[in-house]
Formats: sequence, structure tokens, C-alpha cells
Amino acid sequence: MKKITALFLAVILILSLSACSININTGGTEAPSTADGTAAQSTEAQNTEAPATEVGTGALSDYVKTAKEIKVTYGDSPYPVVLRMPEILLSGNDAAEANKEISDKFSKYMTESDAIGINDLDYAASLNGQVLSVVIMSRFDGGNSYGLCYNFDVTTGGRLGNEAMCKLAGKDYIKGIGTLRKELKAYYDSRYANLPDNEAERSKTLDDSNLHAASMYIDSSGKLMALVKTYAAVGGGQWIEQIKAE
Repeated sequence: MKKITALFLAVILILSLSACSININTGGTEAPSTADGTAAQSTEAQNTEAPATEVGTGALSDYVKTAKEIKVTYGDSPYPVVLRMPEILLSGNDAAEANKEISDKFSKYMTESDAIGINDLDYAASLNGQVLSVVIMSRFDGGNSYGLCYNFDVTTGGRLGNEAMCKLAGKDYIKGIGTLRKELKAYYDSRYANLPDNEAERSKTLDDSNLHAASMYIDSSGKLMALVKTYAAVGGGQWIEQIKAE
């Protein structure tokens, strides 16, 4: 009887140790219960199944600022003109090259004594999602104007071209060029239709090469626009215009 009792106790002890071993081995893989009693996912499952989170793009002031600003009074006018030059605050080669181009073109005018020959210089910047657009417009003596346009993906610092801008605006690039041609033609003819000896300049303005050389961007209202050269047999003979591409 003692032998049977001892054997019975030994069996119970073995079963108890086995149960403890199972709990220890599986405790790290079983999902713990949440406050509502449902099982939580394992760390691995959470990492692989969690939806992607959009990278925060910050504020417009995080990516562009006024690098230089001066007030200039021309002639007998009592009202000064404000000239502003931007700086793009993104890191990377694309932004560095853009800032160099801006500086090379406009820094020489940014003191009142040097602001001779330039009548206007200003910029507009917009942030649409992760896309930063910076457009710089200037006007010189004689009526000629000059423009620069830059588009960046602020999450990478990379510069974006026309096709990428059309895609981001939900537009087809070829259709965008077609719309630009239509809008530019309407704008041009409303201003220069009666100008004599202007057909060559009109053809140059509406030529495919000029339209494809335009710089597209997205403005602060989210519309696709383009900086495009226009030519006319009057004044300085060449201007930059901001024309809709949608």
C-alpha cells in the first residue's frame, strides 16, 4: 500500500512540474489580454500589420524664409518698393543648388545703392501636403521680367519636375500642356491681338518647345500653374507670365 501511495504521489509531482514548464515556455508567445479582455497582438504582428503613418510635413516657415529684404524708393515716388529674396531651408544638393542660383541672380541687387535697374523682386511659397513650391518674380528696367520656380518633396529634399507636379495635382502631363497652350493663347491674344508685326513672337510664345520649357507648380489654392515665357514686339520684348495649367 505504501508503495502504491508513493507511486501515486510521484505521478502527481511529475504532472505538476510538466504543467509549470508549459506555462513558462508559452508565456512569451501568448498575447496578453487587454483591459477589455481581448487578446492583444504580438509585437511581431503589430509591426507587420500596422498601417503606414504619413510623415509630418510641418509648417511652410520650416522650409522657406526671407533671406534678404530691402526697401527702395525710385525717382520722385514717396512710396518705397519692398524687394524680397527667399532662401530654401531644406537640406541636400537640390536645395543648395537652388539657393546658389537665387543668390547669384539677385544678391547683387539687395542693397539700396545697388538696386539699380530692378523695379520689383518678390516671391510666393506654398506647401501642399509634402510638396513645397517657391516662385520668384522680378521686373527690370525696360519692362522685361524674370522668374524662377522650384518644387521640392520636403520629406526627401528632392526637386520635382513638371511631370511629377502634374501627377501630384491629379493631372495628365500632356493634358496639362494642352490646357497651358489654351490658357496662354487666350491671355496672349487678349493683350497683343492688335499688335502689328507680332506674328513671329506669337508663334514663338505658343511653340511646343516654349510650353514644355515652362515651369509648373502648385499654388497656395492647390491649382496647377506654370511660369512661361511670352514674347511680343513691344517694350522689352520678353516677359514671364503665370498661367493656369488646369
